[in-house]
Amino acid sequence: MENKLLIFDCFGVLCQEISPKWFRMHFSDEEAKILKPKFFNGADRGDIDIYELVDRISNYTKIPSSKILEEWKMIFNKNDELLNYIRKLKGKYHICLLSNVVKGFVNFLFEDPNYLSNIFDKTFNSWEHHTRKPEKEFYKICIDSYKDYNFDKIYFIDDNEKNLVGLEEFKITPHLYTSNEELFEFFRNEGIKIDE
Repeated sequence: MENKLLIFDCFGVLCQEISPKWFRMHFSDEEAKILKPKFFNGADRGDIDIYELVDRISNYTKIPSSKILEEWKMIFNKNDELLNYIRKLKGKYHICLLSNVVKGFVNFLFEDPNYLSNIFDKTFNSWEHHTRKPEKEFYKICIDSYKDYNFDKIYFIDDNEKNLVGLEEFKITPHLYTSNEELFEFFRNEGIKIDE
């Protein structure tokens, strides 16, 4: 196994972003930018689960909880090309998931509760650790779990620039995800290859 750690974000990378798109469906861009963190930041830290979150959003928006969940499912779209690529990386590199996510959200969307844990060596969900990106504590928890490894290089792939700032203290090389094609080219240039 090559001595590199590849850390992936979930929403916006492995699958479609749900909450920003949903809020933009119902509110102006300006309102959506305010409402998304208003409801999700605490939930990402594990303060409440997906169903309490949906009830709170429903009470605020007057949109029925069942309709919100139905629309979230409609928006959800897995990035199968990238997920299949990561499956081919497994065993050749150390790979893990570091995601801001509400308790129950992954199970609701993916249905198989083990879907992501079967792909990644380790998964770090914000709600389980009561912290979230870009708080440094969340990255530290992930990196500390590999303290017995002396990685040649650590990469973190995220679609949000604010989650990629100041990671030098963890010896993480940040990379902004924009497309599969661009990411695959970046990996090739870094010498990260899948076995065909």
